[in-house]
Amino acid sequence: MTSKLSFGICSCLLGLTHFLSAVQGAGYLQIRFNRYTNHDGRVEDGSLCDPFGATYVGDNCDPVFRLRVNKGGGGGGNLHDYQQPGVYDNQNTIDFGSKFGSVPNPVPIAMNFPNPGHAYVKVDVVDKDTFPPDDPMSKFTASLPLIADNVRRDMELISPARHHRLSITHWFTCYTNFYGQDCNTYCVAQNDDVNGHYTCDSNGRRVCMIGFTGTLCNEDIDECLMSSPCSNESTCVNTIGNFKCMCPPGFEGRLCDEDINECSESPPKCRNGGNCTNTVGSFRCTCPTGLTGRHCEEDIDECKLAAPPCRNNGSCQNSFGGFSCRCGPAFRGRRCEIRAEASVGSPTGAPWKLAVIIVSAVLGTAIIAVIIALVVYQRRNSSRGTASNEDKESRFDNEAYES
Repeated sequence: MTSKLSFGICSCLLGLTHFLSAVQGAGYLQIRFNRYTNHDGRVEDGSLCDPFGATYVGDNCDPVFRLRVNKGGGGGGNLHDYQQPGVYDNQNTIDFGSKFGSVPNPVPIAMNFPNPGHAYVKVDVVDKDTFPPDDPMSKFTASLPLIADNVRRDMELISPARHHRLSITHWFTCYTNFYGQDCNTYCVAQNDDVNGHYTCDSNGRRVCMIGFTGTLCNEDIDECLMSSPCSNESTCVNTIGNFKCMCPPGFEGRLCDEDINECSESPPKCRNGGNCTNTVGSFRCTCPTGLTGRHCEEDIDECKLAAPPCRNNGSCQNSFGGFSCRCGPAFRGRRCEIRAEASVGSPTGAPWKLAVIIVSAVLGTAIIAVIIALVVYQRRNSSRGTASNEDKESRFDNEAYES
């Protein structure tokens, strides 16, 4: 009868971190153990694993695994040799999960040497018995290709004696600074004047950084001579591994190809209420009346213009952004252009005009009254004359009749 052993924790396998820190060569193989199946519960010679089991005749097997990896043919384990310290108690089918025995699953195998092309794997499984020797149960062998192509390959291994099955997945990964599918190309990116200025592509070839050329990428490229990269008549200055453009006013950017919108800057480019218009590489100010200059900062002395603003001998007084006129007594207005006596609505002209209107109205009324009186008088005299003539004719007729 097989005793019920539990798994022990051992430090037989160094972790992946250890392999990476001790790297001297190409990369590392990883093997994930998925499932082991003993379909008949028998060992290699065909007998039951546990014919006198505690539960009934023919209890399940108690598998113990040993993994060996060799970089050459044969059954050696010069790369890796792991003996499981515990036992999978009473199990004919095992789904391994995150552990293979007592170590993490997948199991990493370091390849600190040039890639040999393949790794040879051997897995031996025995049925753990109470008293030695343990019974051989399954033997699996495989040749695994070491190709760093980011492909995970599934394999199902079959034990020749009883056709037991072991399902695994394996892949190969380069160490840092090793490249190519075989991980045999070594390249470390550099960025100094001694070792060069380059990165490494996926195949481990040097790729010079911008501004450098040569086998070690340590030769400076004079971009100013090769391509004239600076725009808008800016000045190109070569530097080690680079260049810079000295921009003229109105432009900015690495290549001086970006126009500066001066109208959006603070303080405003146009002063004293001037209107700013952006142009390519510059700006333009539209100044209010009375001001001039690039920034509308200069006053125009209107009094000194060829055509003085004050007319009729008015005295001109300049002010910032404007002027004023002192007019003689006979003129008024902003430019002394209006005669004072002809001013409509001025304080001195209004009473005079009103008096003229009143006098004219009075005279007109008097004239009309005189005309009306004369007409009435004439009509009355005409009426009296007619009546007198009629009396005379009447008296004449009477006298004639009497005689």
